Amino acid sequence: MIWTWKQLGLAYDLKQFRYNEIEKGRLQQLQKKVDQQRATLDWGIPLEQLRVVDWDEFATKSRSTNMALVAIGGIIHDVSDFIKEHPGGKAFISSAIGKDATAMFNGGVYQHSNAAHNLLSTMRVGILRGGCEVEQWKYVTSKGKRPLGIDSEKPQIDPAGNPI
Repeated sequence: MIWTWKQLGLAYDLKQFRYNEIEKGRLQQLQKKVDQQRATLDWGIPLEQLRVVDWDEFATKSRSTNMALVAIGGIIHDVSDFIKEHPGGKAFISSAIGKDATAMFNGGVYQHSNAAHNLLSTMRVGILRGGCEVEQWKYVTSKGKRPLGIDSEKPQIDPAGNPI
């Protein structure tokens, strides 16, 4: 509209903003839309709300309940409802129940996609005590501190992509 006014002589001495700054503004607007859409999706129970469980309790629950529990990366997941849908087959995922399947999930057998990681995050039920850096992260952040090695200037996200 302003360009048209210039052509008609109603506007003059127009300045053009730098292209890089315009693109930053566009990207920020797109990020707002992505953040709004992200907020409507199920990313699973946040890590800080999960209960810490020791290995013996994890193993006992795996054998004595109807829950099909698998530990991956120090996080305990209930895969009961997913067993029959698993693309690798029921037998394959069933062999990991009650065990630490981190290596299997992260490339030992098959390198799972981001979609698989996102789906897995919706199945979280606990954190394995001493299982990995997740427990340390949960402890340190509950005290209002940043875990070692985390740059305080950069925004941090949890394994499901949620801002910390």
